[in-house]
Amino acid sequence: MTDFNRDNVAARNSANTDGPTAAYATGADHTTREGVVGREKEEFGGMKFGSAFFGWLTATGMAVILTAILAATGAAVGL
Repeated sequence: MTDFNRDNVAARNSANTDGPTAAYATGADHTTREGVVGREKEEFGGMKFGSAFFGWLTATGMAVILTAILAATGAAVGL
């Protein structure tokens, strides 16, 4: 590797502070529960109850439909 390329790689690595190590480099609290929950909430945004409810509703509806299809198939076969 030439000196020119080595300097470019070093400059790129030192300028890259957007990754997950940036929080550790700034001394962010990552050992307490509050620190961990805060980082998770910042990254994932928390839970949305509307989405959770409609996801549950969809799963329940799909289970009812599949059970009905299974029962109809069993009745057609004569079980």
